[in-house]
Amino acid sequence: MLLRRPVFEGRGITKVFRTAKHSFRLPEIDLELNLGEITGVVGENGNGKTTLLRIVAGDLQISGGKLRYPAFEVPEGDWYRIKQHIAFIPQHLPAWNGFLKENLHFTAAIHGIKGRENEERVDFVIHRLGLTKYEDALWSEISSGYKLRFELARALVWHPRLLIIDEPLANLDINTQQVFLQDLRYLAKSSLNPISILLSSQHLHELESIADNILFIKNGEILYNGKMKDFGKDRKENLFEIGTAASKASLMEALQQLKGLRIEDHGQTKTIHTPVNTEAGKLLQLLVDANITVNYFRDISTSTLKLFRQNASKT
Repeated sequence: MLLRRPVFEGRGITKVFRTAKHSFRLPEIDLELNLGEITGVVGENGNGKTTLLRIVAGDLQISGGKLRYPAFEVPEGDWYRIKQHIAFIPQHLPAWNGFLKENLHFTAAIHGIKGRENEERVDFVIHRLGLTKYEDALWSEISSGYKLRFELARALVWHPRLLIIDEPLANLDINTQQVFLQDLRYLAKSSLNPISILLSSQHLHELESIADNILFIKNGEILYNGKMKDFGKDRKENLFEIGTAASKASLMEALQQLKGLRIEDHGQTKTIHTPVNTEAGKLLQLLVDANITVNYFRDISTSTLKLFRQNASKT
């Protein structure tokens, strides 16, 4: 069992940008990252996800707050030594020259890993991430999914304590997303070299499937900051999202057995608010019995997606 060791602790982190015409302020954030855990930062574009990741990575100075890296065991403020424990993968991946395997050997070498250990680590990470058939490939010869796997390999070959990834799912197809996320889960929980992973994404369902912790930023506010398993525990209602061409009136008639029902119409998508004891199976069965065609159905009662939906309904 992994010890819950803090890799990063931030208290009251904030960042302010100002220009002649615009200003931006990252709201004050308390954040703790632990070995063996995955923390997801979610929210729409322009809400400060990348800003927060760059702050934690040591690439951006804070305007206020306090940062600590307890597990690194280095003097506070010694950014040269702090960043030796952090790997950062940006959303837009930089092109590289030469062959894939050569680049991994070089990365390991500049982190002080040489000789036989360099060979063994590179061979292991290539095998672990399914890059064997691309080890002699150039940048232009591999897909975006494998370019991301290469960046992951380049980060992991030197065993960082903290891995930060900005929007890794943005350019991946659904199958590649699932494989990549599963890789992250295994890597975070590694018995030999557990790491803490911090990543941002707008792919809520996929991110929630692996995240231990979620930080949700919306319109300059922190709407949730805590354990994924605790989200929605204290809810007062259930919330279901369906895709259907049926009218709101038809849905209300089909679900008339359910008391305290409220439906929001977003065109082809509707959100249905019900009492907290309403089961998804019962609601779906009532729709089927009424011959309502449903193209999509999801219980979002314990998903941060409902923060998007609820917030949108207030605007």
